[in-house]
Amino acid sequence: MNFRVLGVFSMLYVVFINVYEYVKLPHENVVTRQYPESTLTFFAIIPVFTFAYQCHEIAIPVYACMAERNVKSFSKATALALALLFALYCAAGTTGYLTFGMNISPDIMQLYDASDPVVLVGIIALVIKMITTYPPMIFCGRGALDGLYAEFRKLPAEQFIKGEKKRRVIITTIWFATSLAIAIFTPNIGVVIEFLGSLASANVFIFPSLCLIAISKREQKLKQWTKVLCYAIAIALILTGIATFGLVLFQIYYELQSNETPTHKVLCA
Repeated sequence: MNFRVLGVFSMLYVVFINVYEYVKLPHENVVTRQYPESTLTFFAIIPVFTFAYQCHEIAIPVYACMAERNVKSFSKATALALALLFALYCAAGTTGYLTFGMNISPDIMQLYDASDPVVLVGIIALVIKMITTYPPMIFCGRGALDGLYAEFRKLPAEQFIKGEKKRRVIITTIWFATSLAIAIFTPNIGVVIEFLGSLASANVFIFPSLCLIAISKREQKLKQWTKVLCYAIAIALILTGIATFGLVLFQIYYELQSNETPTHKVLCA
């Protein structure tokens, strides 16, 4: 838990850098845009939000660390966390965009002066943040893959427990090697965020909507008009998720094929 708190404070420092650089750097000739270039650009923004606010994967380890494990306390913690995320994202995104305008990079740290001690500490903070927040995510992913493997092989309880350590090592090694390969060979972090965002849009829009349809069918106490409303909302969200998923994948393919796709850059200028 102490390492996770350290990761939170490290991320807060990165947000502070955006505000600090906005106050420090001159931005008289910054060109900004108030509206998206096209409808495709608008849909491409949605996965960024779904990726940023997608936190239900770590709900189980967070709930397990709570002193009072009940729905009321967990709901308060979730609401407070989302409110803080909204405030921090708005502060970092607004000040970052107003600092560089349309010349902003997918990785804003590339645009800051590396000779500034404040920025250097920010780079260290990013490394600490990655190290401290990686284990909870891989814990959830490893558990999901382990469960799917056991379900696919139809392993009995004794055999599942006996081979847990071996599977844990294999899954963690493959997961880490895959993450490292993606970090090395992808041209920039923007491509990764867009791809993960497209998956997050499916995770946020499609799967919960399918659950809503299933619950509406199961609940006999719901009135007919309530069920119809739930079906309509679920279908609308499913169509939104499918459209967003497809459009973002098309945009990623277009960017990778384009000559304007940025290559690897030094973290700071």
